[in-house]
Amino acid sequence: DGVDTSNAFAELNPDDVYEGTMVNISANGFAFQTRETEFADCKGENIIVKVPDFPVEQGRVLEGTIIRSTDNAGTHIVGCRMPEDRIEIGNYVSRNYSE
Repeated sequence: DGVDTSNAFAELNPDDVYEGTMVNISANGFAFQTRETEFADCKGENIIVKVPDFPVEQGRVLEGTIIRSTDNAGTHIVGCRMPEDRIEIGNYVSRNYSE
């Protein structure tokens, strides 16, 4: 899994956008962290996360379902599963983060 610290903008619905930071991405999922309390109890919610600075164009808008949200001293680490694998992101992770 790759770690990227780009700014992320998460939407639970089109009217509410929350700021965060990407912490992980793979071909089938991603995680970001935020201090926004709206993410304390959000498991099962659909989400769109925009990462404007992500190096792979296909990874700049991520859609997924929240599978977990962990409170780490007031920072919520939100893990999401994408509906299908994104090969371009998987290739990027393999090239840049594999051991």
